[in-house]
Amino acid sequence: MDDFSVLIIDDSSEMRDFLKGGLYDSSSNIEIHEAANTENAHERINELFYDLVICRCGTCDIDSNDLMKFIRTHPTKNDTPVILIGSRENRSSIRKGLRYGALGYLIEPISIERLIRKILVVTDRFNRRIHERVDAGNHIVLHYNSRSATGELIDISLGGLSGLIECDNEYPGILGEVSVDVETEDSGECISLDGVIYRLEVSRRFNKSNYLKLSVKFDEIDFENEEELTELMSFLKSQRLDI
Repeated sequence: MDDFSVLIIDDSSEMRDFLKGGLYDSSSNIEIHEAANTENAHERINELFYDLVICRCGTCDIDSNDLMKFIRTHPTKNDTPVILIGSRENRSSIRKGLRYGALGYLIEPISIERLIRKILVVTDRFNRRIHERVDAGNHIVLHYNSRSATGELIDISLGGLSGLIECDNEYPGILGEVSVDVETEDSGECISLDGVIYRLEVSRRFNKSNYLKLSVKFDEIDFENEEELTELMSFLKSQRLDI
């Protein structure tokens, strides 16, 4: 399973180490690269695809507006999600960055907990922006940490799904690797999809605390699974129109 790849852009090695250490401590499924200035960031972005870019504004060696223009006009990386970090004195740079397409920002001082919450929000917003989602109620089985839990699909797209599962004991964790079996027909046939949990909350449905609502971002899916998933979504849309 591919790791969630992040590029941290900051001219302060101390700040880069703080962000990098906190993110590594929070997840075992993350890969982090660094850039100390705008030119270095351009090189990194040209070389690799990133799931997220985190850029600290208002420093001597980093022009966040130039960075946002570079990303948004890039022929293959123009949809990369970006989070900006800056001081209150640099709010004008943050506002410009948001106009150029950054999906979120944080005002210093920041904590790793706040950064992780922002990453989860931005990832969800990005996933919903680029993928059509279809409401559904199919049966699902979630596999995690050598355990399984059954539940119900809420909605699904080519990028991920949301669902409700019932867990008796050990819960899955944020950014944890999972596999989800989605029932495709009444006959019980399933499509199995790998991904990472990026949102998790206790559901109050039926007043039972062991129901969890979760969102899963899919890994790169192979051609066969993509065909099956596309067919499933088409079927679900046709069922919705028949109601």
